[in-house]
Parts: sequence; C-alpha cells; structure tokens
Amino acid sequence: RVFIALGDSLNVLRIGRIVRAGKRIVTERRIELLFTVPWRCEFALAAYHLSRATGIPLYIFETDDWEAMNPHLAPGMLVRRHHSDMLHHASKLWLISPAMVERYREKFGVEGRFLHHYVDAEVYARAARERERLTDIGTVRIVYTGAINSMFFDTMRELCALINQRIQTDGRSVALDIYGGGCPQEFLGQHVHYRGFVASHEIPAILAGADVALIGVTFSTEPSIVELVRTSIYTKTIDYLAADRPVLIVAPRYAAEVDYFRDVATIVDTLDRQRITDAIAALAREDHAMREQRRRGLEFVRTHHSLATMANVFLRHFRR
Repeated sequence: RVFIALGDSLNVLRIGRIVRAGKRIVTERRIELLFTVPWRCEFALAAYHLSRATGIPLYIFETDDWEAMNPHLAPGMLVRRHHSDMLHHASKLWLISPAMVERYREKFGVEGRFLHHYVDAEVYARAARERERLTDIGTVRIVYTGAINSMFFDTMRELCALINQRIQTDGRSVALDIYGGGCPQEFLGQHVHYRGFVASHEIPAILAGADVALIGVTFSTEPSIVELVRTSIYTKTIDYLAADRPVLIVAPRYAAEVDYFRDVATIVDTLDRQRITDAIAALAREDHAMREQRRRGLEFVRTHHSLATMANVFLRHFRR
C-alpha cells in the first residue's frame, strides 16, 4: 500500500504533460466534448484543466467518491482542492447511486443524475434456459463475481471462513465459487473455490448455474472506506438480479447497496454467523416468498436498468 500511494503521488507530475497532449489531440481531431470517470487523480484532473483551457464541455461520471478513492499524500490534497470546482464546471454530471446524488447535493451543491449498470435482461434469460444448474441435489452453490478490494475484503474473509466450516441447510452442504481477477489464498478451502477470471459474456451462464448470488460489503470503520460504502452500489448486483437468482447482501445498514436493493434482495446487516446461515437457508428453499423476491428483482432490472433506459439517461447526450 505504501508503494501504491507513492506511485500515485508521482503520477500527479504527469498532469501538465497530459494537458499538453490533450490540447494537441483536441485540435488535431476536432474534439467537441471531454468525458472523464474520476478514479485516480491525474487523468480526471487533467480533463478538468483541459476543459477550462479549451472551453470544450466536460462530462463527468463519478463511480466512487473521488476524495475517498484518493485520501493520501499529493493526490488527496489535489482532489480535495479541485473536486468541488470540477463538479460545478461539468456540463453533465452522472453519479453512481441515489445516495451519492443526495450526498453531493448536500456537500457540493451540485445536481447530478443517477447512472448505473445496464444490461440486456434477455441475454441472462437465454442463459438460464440453455444451461442446467451447476448444483447437485446435495449442494447449495453460492456464486460471487468481481474484485475483492477494500470494499469487500474483510466481509468476504468472514463469509469464506464460515462456509469452509461446513454449513448445512436442509441436509445440503453450502459451497462458494469465486470468479474474478484474483482471490486471497486464505479465503479458499474445502468449500470455497476460486474459479478464475472470466470474460463478461460468460457471466450470464455462470449465474444461471447458481443457487444464490452473493455480495459481501465491508464493515470497516476507516473513514474513507465508510464514505465509499455510503455512496457506492455494485454492478454485479444488477447481473445477479437479471439472472433471476436469489441475492444475498451482507452489508452495514448505512450502505448505499442496502438502501437501493433492499426490496429485491435479502439483506443481512451483521456478520453474525447464525443470521447469515439462516439467510442462506431461506434463499436456498426457493419458497413463494423467495420466488416473489426474484420476480421483483427481474422486473426492477427491466424497468430501471435496461439498455433503453441507458440510452435515455446517458447515450442521448452524446448524439448530435
């Protein structure tokens, strides 16, 4: 972590060079607008300075709280100095969750528009029709997809430890498959398996074979991480709902993930092992209540996260 922070600090020295290259590119290619997704410091800040220098409109889509993503050293100082001005300068501003829209309205006095993940639900429905479940009659198979970064690490560690202790529900054992760019070795065991990185087009078929889809959000009290949890929701949840899978979210009650998905997922707002075990058991039974929850989740995706909705909220602003 120390070397990452130092590397990020060195990268801010590139801002001037990026702006100079940007001026050349916008002239040569007759660029009419700039678009940035703030994450690390240098490129988003360069886009802001380039927009000011050239008068070209700047569109911003903030997917995680930019200050919380850059809490230390030179990047933190620069982001805190320029964040508000950059948001006010933007011609269009999209934010990743309703919680972030509200938070930025209060903190910065800006009015962003909610924008999140969008999917073609029919792709997931087709995968469900074409592939049988991975689960045999004796196993409840849980699937987790995506990164295990600071917003997920400690809760995923606890969940993996619990599952490796051999949970049983209605005579069936519980197993967890993790798909993503990496998985800590300490998470793995007899009942937790890392299945590797897969391409996005493979995700619908993988989810079609699951009994339960899992989100595990950190309960960390570190201020920058708390701020991320309060304002971030996760694209994998939309994939899970589109796949018509029961979704288990283990997360603190203040998480934006809980607020946004509370009506279409099962929420456990504690790391209490009995509550988590009971929730897995309820999801695996697929009774009327669980089927109704899945129906609401699929309808939620079709209504709020379809490609048509994305075109209306986002893509139309890039057309003449």
